[in-house]
Amino acid sequence: MSPQSADTGMIGASTTRRSLRMRTWMTRVVVVLATVLLLYWAFRSAPLTEIGQTLQRISAWQVLLIVAINIVFHALMGLRWWIVARSDVRQARLLDMMIVRLSAFGLSYFTPGPQVGGEPLQVLYLRRRCEATFARATATVIMDRLLELLAGFVFLVLGVMNLLRQGLLNGIDFPSPALLTAMGLVLAWPVAHLALLWRGKYPITAALRLVGLRPAPRRISRIVQASEHLAGRFCQRRPRIMLAGIGISFLTGVLAVMEYGLITSFLDMKLTLWQVVAAWTAGWISFLFPLPGGLGALEASQVIALGFFGVSGAAALGATLLMRARDLVFGGLGLILAARHVNYATSSTPPASA
Repeated sequence: MSPQSADTGMIGASTTRRSLRMRTWMTRVVVVLATVLLLYWAFRSAPLTEIGQTLQRISAWQVLLIVAINIVFHALMGLRWWIVARSDVRQARLLDMMIVRLSAFGLSYFTPGPQVGGEPLQVLYLRRRCEATFARATATVIMDRLLELLAGFVFLVLGVMNLLRQGLLNGIDFPSPALLTAMGLVLAWPVAHLALLWRGKYPITAALRLVGLRPAPRRISRIVQASEHLAGRFCQRRPRIMLAGIGISFLTGVLAVMEYGLITSFLDMKLTLWQVVAAWTAGWISFLFPLPGGLGALEASQVIALGFFGVSGAAALGATLLMRARDLVFGGLGLILAARHVNYATSSTPPASA
């Protein structure tokens, strides 16, 4: 290589790094501005004194009930992952996996985007502490997420249909064929993926084979393909365990809606069951925005949704702050446990490579 071409390559790499840093900072600025604007819009019409008076209606036993429901909720999340992993990773321990699952929740909650980010910690735990290969550990996480998404998308589609039924999405005809088709495709994706895996078909593997990869990500691609094949074998050989995981996923969804209904009732909101489902769905959708914990988006969604049903902005924000406090407590505890488990996992002797 000539000196001139080497200099050109160095200049090109430097320009690429500067461009990447610039895009990163621009993204951060946009996220911060969006968060500030959403929070300002949500809180502008609700004096803090009124919000404080709303929160004073919550008694100690009600707070303890909310905490207890969330303990059960996160325990069920860990139980589902343990049920999935236990069939192939015999060293998996239920209590440890519940703690790691809570840690993954904490990482995902504070990560911008649709509640993902903690999955590597789950893989790391199975890899280091249970001596599972990367492929097998990743397969358990894929199945755990698929089962979670299956119930989540069912609740989402039903909730969006209820939003339309309640009139919160004005300007959209209901039932619109295009809208129903789009929602049907969303609902069908996790169901279709599980069905294909059960029949020995591997859509992710097929998609990766169509994409040309550089040498660097090829090993990752091989691990993902091996993980999907292991997940498919799980679907074929463990149908009862898969059904149990689906049942747990739907139970956690019911618990989430029930807890939201209790929060609104504790704050003296007179809502019907369908209004509770509609407002809960609006909050669920807010977490899809690329903001940590849906910050700003959740507050705005509750002011809009609950305001549509005649609830004051102060009461809506009071409910939101209560949910924020709940998530910060469990998410913060998850982050503390995440740091502990990362150190615990990396201190072990690495098992054989995948």
